Amino acid sequence: MGKALSPHARCCSFLSWAATKPHVISANCRVLAAGPTASWVVLRFAQLHSTSASATSYWLVGLGPNAA
Repeated sequence: MGKALSPHARCCSFLSWAATKPHVISANCRVLAAGPTASWVVLRFAQLHSTSASATSYWLVGLGPNAA
């Protein structure tokens, strides 16, 4: 049985995947709390259907120990 990835390792793996998506403006690991579920990813997506520069969405994706 392989070793489980740490939350930070999962975060970095997710960032690598996110970087391949053309609509991702930025993606960063942010530690929001102490403990084993502390690594999170914040993604800023461009709204491709909009011409407004301020039309962005912020997605907060938790990467706890049970995250797929």
